[in-house]
Amino acid sequence: MLIIFSTTSLLFITSCSSSKEIITRNLSGKIYSLGSEPFTGLGLEDSGGTAYRIMENSPVYEKLKNEKGRYISVTIDIKKSTEWDYLYITDYKIIK
Repeated sequence: MLIIFSTTSLLFITSCSSSKEIITRNLSGKIYSLGSEPFTGLGLEDSGGTAYRIMENSPVYEKLKNEKGRYISVTIDIKKSTEWDYLYITDYKIIK
C-alpha cells in the first residue's frame, strides 16, 4: 500500500513539474503583413515557402511590426503555439 501511494505521489509531482517546462524551437524567415485593414496580422515565411501566422499575444508581437520585410530568426514556445501554423514567439534576432 505504501509503495503504491509513493509511486502515485511521485508520478503526480513529476507531471506537475513537467507542465511548466518550456519547449522551444528556432525558425528563420521573412516577416510580412497578413490580411487587410482593419483585420491585419503578422506572418513569417521560412526559406521553404511555408507560411506561419504570428500569435498576437506573443511577447514580441509589437516589436515585430517594425521588422516587416526583414529576415529574422525566432524562438517559438511550442506549448503555447497552436499547431505549427500559429506561432507564439518569445524572442527574435534580425538576420538581415
